[in-house]
Order: sequence, then structure tokens, then C-alpha cells
Amino acid sequence: MGELFKNKVSKTMLMTLQAKALEGGQKNRLFMDQKAEEMMKQVPSIVNISFFDQIGVCLRTKYFDDCCKNFIKTHEHPVIIQLGCGLDDRQGRIGAEDFLDVITLRQEFFEETPTSQMIADSILDDKWIQIVKEQYPKGNYLFIIEGVLMYFNTNDIKELATKLEREFHHYECYFDTLQHHMVAAKNKQKKFREQGVRMHWGLSSKEELYEICQWALNHQVFVIADEIYYELVYDVPSISVSSLSEEIQNNTLVINGLSKSVAMTGWRLGYAFGPVEVIRALNDLTSHTTSNPAAVVQFAAIRAFQEDLQEDKEAMRRQFQKRIELFHALIQEIPGMSCVKPGGAFYLFVNIQEAMKIVGVETSDAFALKLLEEVGVATVSGENFGCTGYLRLSCASSEEELKNAAQRMNQFVRNYL
Repeated sequence: MGELFKNKVSKTMLMTLQAKALEGGQKNRLFMDQKAEEMMKQVPSIVNISFFDQIGVCLRTKYFDDCCKNFIKTHEHPVIIQLGCGLDDRQGRIGAEDFLDVITLRQEFFEETPTSQMIADSILDDKWIQIVKEQYPKGNYLFIIEGVLMYFNTNDIKELATKLEREFHHYECYFDTLQHHMVAAKNKQKKFREQGVRMHWGLSSKEELYEICQWALNHQVFVIADEIYYELVYDVPSISVSSLSEEIQNNTLVINGLSKSVAMTGWRLGYAFGPVEVIRALNDLTSHTTSNPAAVVQFAAIRAFQEDLQEDKEAMRRQFQKRIELFHALIQEIPGMSCVKPGGAFYLFVNIQEAMKIVGVETSDAFALKLLEEVGVATVSGENFGCTGYLRLSCASSEEELKNAAQRMNQFVRNYL
């Protein structure tokens, strides 16, 4: 059995399989996947999915499951084609057709039935398209493309979309993608580098944000937008959710404050704006919990709102961007550390998984403590964000302090080499 899991494709499938198997043990689980639990007992323990990756996989799985269930209920001849489905058992959870190109591995665990068939073909080839059209000429088609497009380049995705439009005409298609920064972060992770896997494609735009908010409207989900770093965004324009449309604005509560935009850190004065009925309810709540901010804080806030501080804000934003670029470059030189340069705020979230092995600790909590005790650099460990193997570093200090901190961190790790 272990021989089947030596190639890089099968290892990436094991990550999602593990996430679905673990979900069954959660108190407030989204679903049960008995097949995944059974398979994880039979396969070697060669992957260890992170906490956040597990949450992402399971939320995605639940969403696509619900899409399939709704499609089956609302169409007379539903045919659900799951492209690149890996080791997923959506057929077992709701009943759906599935096809994939990694047939040898899948056939170890799944049997073909009259309602579930497997076609060994590349997503970009034409063979599977002709088979589907011949077997289900009058079908109502739903395509689920889950956990696969991020491994394709842009031209491949355009080719696939063109083929679907040309060959099927009337169909629905659901797929997932990643934000550009996440694509870059994934490509730096050791588990992806070791398997020779590289992600290529992601979405990050005003249009994508609009689609998410429109989905929330359609499903009667109220949006709470934390825009505390709205004025500290680099390289791209800031986008407020409330600016997307009047309808979205009336379905959104925007949270902001003065600690970041005008450097009133520690004054603890925030504000919110949204639909009148929501603000009234918030006023009723806060009147019984917090009587009011201190008078001096209120006068400071009035001054901040009344004066034209745009030049000062822009100067501060440029300074933070300069510090981020400096500190990011210095951190990249430290053995066992890597980091995606952020597009906003003033923090770095540094991957220290290799550095932890060098130092000989099991958690980022332990790493942060040794870093503090041995070289006097204070950081926030990833466990505080549910993500072991990472450190959060602030770039709010002066350039000299950042250089000093980076030099100490570099020496700290090298002491263990």
C-alpha cells in the first residue's frame, strides 16, 4: 500500500483526506466522512495538515456538498462531474458522479457503480468530455472543480473554461481558488517543496470581494468588515466593503478605529458604521457595558477627524512600507525562516518550521521563549493564532531596532547550527 503514496500527486490528496477524517471527531462538526476515516487507518502517516488548512478544506467541502444537494433537488436529470476529485467520497455523502486522472490509487478504495464512474484522463484532454456527452446526452450538468485549479497556470484554466463552454453550453460550474498571497505562502511551505508541487493561480480583486458580499446578501448573511488597516495598504488601492454597492452597504457593519490610521495606539477608541437599526442596537448594548470613552480621548478623536491629516497619514504609510521591505529582506536571510511580504498593516508572519528543527523545539511558543531569554527579542508565537510553526513580528519599531532584532535572531539560529 505504501508504494502507492510515493508520488507527489497522491501526497497532496492525503492532506485533504486527513482533514475530512479529522472533522468527524470535532464537537461541532460540519459533516461525517466515514470513508475518509477508514482510509486514513490504512495509509501511511506521511502528511500532517495544519489547523487552518484543515478548517479551509472542511468549509470548502461542506459548501460544495450543499451545492450538489441543491442541484440534485432542482434539476430533472442531474449529472454531477467532479474534476480532479482525488480521494474525496462526495458520492458517499450525497451521491455524485466523479472522474479523475489518478485512477490507480483511487481504485484501491473505491468501486465503480452504476451511479459512480471513474475516467482515467487529464482534465485538459478531450476523452472524458466525449464520454460524458455520450453517456448523458440529456443531462443537466454540474461541474465541481475542487482543490485543483491552483495547480494550473492561467492558460490551462482558460483552455478548460473554453472547452466547457463549447462542448456543454448549458451547465453550472463551481470551483475554488486562492488569494495571491496564499499561493505565494503555500509555495514556500516545506511539505509542498518536498513533493515538487507548485501553485500558480489565484484571485484578488474588487470583483472577487463583490461576489463574496453578493453571496452573503443572497444567503441572508450579515457582513462585519474589520477595516482597521484600511489606510495602511501597499501597492494596491484600499477597498471598503461598504463602497461596493448601496445594497451591500446596507448589509454591512464596518469596524474601524484610530489606533492605526492616526497612531492613537493604546487610546482604545473605535467606531462602527452600518444600518441604522444595527447602530441603535449597538448603542443600547454599549450604554449598559461602557458608559463612554474618557473625555480627553474624545477630544483627541475630534481633532483627528477635523484636521486634514492626509499628508501625515501618507508619510506614515510610506514609512511602514519601507520598514516592512527592510525587515522582510533581513528575515529571509535567517536559516530556516521564510515569509511572504504582506500587502498591508505592519506585521510579518514568519514561517519558522525549519528553524524550530535547528533549535530543537516542538512549538513556536518554545521557540519564542528561547528567543526572548537568549537574545532578548520579543515576538508573538503562532499558537496565539492557532498556527504553530510561525511567529508574528511587528515592523512598528525604528529601522535601527529592526536591524538589531534581525541580527540577534540570525545569530540565535546560527548558534544551533
